[in-house]
Amino acid sequence: MKSCSAMRQLSKIVIMFCMLLLPHTTDTRFQMSTQEQNVMTSLNSDVLLPCIFRTQGDVVDTEFIFVTWTHNNKEIARYKAGDVLITSKALLFESELQKGNASFLLKNFQVGDKGEYICHVVDAPDEGQIKVRLEATDTRFQMYTQAQNVISSLNRDVLLPCTFRTQGDFVDTESIIVTWTHNNKEIARYQAGDVLNTSKALLFERELQRGNASLLLKNFQVEDKGEYICHVVDVPDEGQIRIRLEELPKVMIVPDILVRGKDQIINCIIDGHFPEEISITWKKNGVPLRKTEMKDDGTFITTESFILNPVDENDEFTCEVKVMNEIISTTQKFKLTDV
Repeated sequence: MKSCSAMRQLSKIVIMFCMLLLPHTTDTRFQMSTQEQNVMTSLNSDVLLPCIFRTQGDVVDTEFIFVTWTHNNKEIARYKAGDVLITSKALLFESELQKGNASFLLKNFQVGDKGEYICHVVDAPDEGQIKVRLEATDTRFQMYTQAQNVISSLNRDVLLPCTFRTQGDFVDTESIIVTWTHNNKEIARYQAGDVLNTSKALLFERELQRGNASLLLKNFQVEDKGEYICHVVDVPDEGQIRIRLEELPKVMIVPDILVRGKDQIINCIIDGHFPEEISITWKKNGVPLRKTEMKDDGTFITTESFILNPVDENDEFTCEVKVMNEIISTTQKFKLTDV
């Protein structure tokens, strides 16, 4: 009941405002109030996204209109021929549609609700749409991402990213706590001006002032693989980022001996890659075959094959693999036999 009452009060204001935006014209068959709007609201609040249209006459014949609302290209509410399709999160009101008000009530606004909303109204043969950009006014604390994958070769220093935002241009480092854990074991901490680092894991206080809690991991080894968590507390707010660190996979071409002048399959095996999605390119023309399986340690093994009829031992075949932003490759000449 409170939502309906709030909707009625807000809709009156929205209609009055948006009608002022309608251009004065003698052609009143169909018009949308405006083409684009920006709406700001705080987290955990209900917010009304405006969408006002006008058809011929004082009352809209709702049997002939079709209304859809989308969020970042995904449909979230619809009205067609008396049927209203809504959720507990997104509300349309048929009684308001009769007044040319297709405004949309979004319940309990969260960070994931930010973005572009489109109200599309069809009153055949006419149609129009309004774009509404919804953003949060409460930006006191925000982690920039929730999960990342990082890959590296062994014996290198690796930067594990963790960035956050608080109110203002600079972070008050006296009030924040930052901890990094590896497979549930704490490896670095910052609290009230004290940085607890090791020779293996380094945090930088100067970067914390800029909202950068990234961790420098020294001399990456096999035992350093696994899940890392960056946890930031800025009372009363907190958040965390999970990062999976893996070694660059091994790339092999098999077999190394082929029969001259006979169709055979050669394979490019990529062992130990993560995540599953990779790009594989052969440097010779052929028919590609690919197979991916998950291993017991949670990484994947992929086999890339093509049919080859070898005639020259001087030909070089290269399997080039792109995993995220890293490119690794192996090149091989085949020994040829006549049997």
